Amino acid sequence: LADEPNCWLLGAGHLNRSAIHLVQSDPEAARVHAEEALRLSEISGHAYNSVAAMANLSHVYQQVGHYDKAEKLITDALGRMSSKERLYVDLLDSYANLLIETDALSRAEEVLKEFFSLVPKESGRSSWCRMSFHNTRARLLMRKNLWHGVAEESRRAIDLADSFRDRIWGLRFRLLLAEA
Repeated sequence: LADEPNCWLLGAGHLNRSAIHLVQSDPEAARVHAEEALRLSEISGHAYNSVAAMANLSHVYQQVGHYDKAEKLITDALGRMSSKERLYVDLLDSYANLLIETDALSRAEEVLKEFFSLVPKESGRSSWCRMSFHNTRARLLMRKNLWHGVAEESRRAIDLADSFRDRIWGLRFRLLLAEA
C-alpha cells in the first residue's frame, strides 16, 4: 500500500486499528487512527468509513469524559445516514449508551425505541442487533434502579441468546440476571 496508496483501504485499516485500541482502552491511539481514517475517507469519498470513524471518535471522547464532543460526533454521524442503512442501528445503540452514561435517561429511552423499531427480525445480523438492544436496555434499567426490569430483560435476552446458540451473550445475561 505504501507504493500505491489506496485511501479507502488505508482508511479501513485505520478504522479497524482504532476499534482495537478502543477495546484495549487506549483512547489516544484510538483517536489517532480514527482521525486518520476520517481524513482518508474524505479523500476517498467513502461514506461508511467516514461515519464509522466519527462513531469511533465519539467512543474515544466518551472514554475520556468529553461527552459534548462525543454527542456532537454521534449525532452528526446519524445525520449522514439513512435509517435503512445497517450502520444506522449501530449508531443508535452507541448514542443510547452515551445518553445513559450522561444520565439523559428519557432521551436514551426514545433512542432505544427507534433502535428497536429498526432492528431486523430475520436477517443474519438480527442476532447481534437484538442482543445489543437487550444489553443497552438492561443498562438503562440498571441506571434507573429498576432491578425487576433488569431481571425480565435478562431472561428475555437469555432465551434469545439460547435460540441463536450464542453462548457469549447468554453468559453475559446470566451474569446480569444473577446481579439483578
